[in-house]
Amino acid sequence: MVFDLEDEDQIRAAIEGRDLYGVVNCGGWGGEIATPMDTDIAVFDRVMSINARGSLLVTKYASREMIRVGRGGAIVNVSSQASLVGLAGHISYGSSKAALDNITRVSALELGGYGIRVNSVNPTVVMTPMSAWYWGRPDIEGPFLDAMPLHRWATEDDIAAPIVFLLGDGAGMISGVSLPIDGGYTSR
Repeated sequence: MVFDLEDEDQIRAAIEGRDLYGVVNCGGWGGEIATPMDTDIAVFDRVMSINARGSLLVTKYASREMIRVGRGGAIVNVSSQASLVGLAGHISYGSSKAALDNITRVSALELGGYGIRVNSVNPTVVMTPMSAWYWGRPDIEGPFLDAMPLHRWATEDDIAAPIVFLLGDGAGMISGVSLPIDGGYTSR
């Protein structure tokens, strides 16, 4: 479904009345590469609004529909390795994804009684055209991949398969987890 993650009315209209079992919160915006000293607070606020607030709003309305249907469900939030470790220049993005991980844990706690599982995945970089402008620079790419035990970027399939698992019945006892999909980067 397509809707503006900054518009609660659009989110509500898109979700209300749907019989839902599985939801993937995958929208996000990187904002800027900036330090705490030079970040643009308007950009910080927008990144938080899209990545954390938007996902919370989707969870709010999706969980209401899951409760109405009465079969439980699964919500998977797409977070980032940037929520698990400090990455230079990622003050806005990392903070928003850390907030999303906490939304995941609190939602798992609050919604578990309804049979709704909530987890997040924390991918490393998938080298898409959107990420290549920064991560594809030789001064960034080389040192980053050298620090990652698997020494490669993730693919879309590397991220999709664990999401599918977390949505399915095979993950029936997994809730409140933030799963790194990062080639071992956060194990350093």
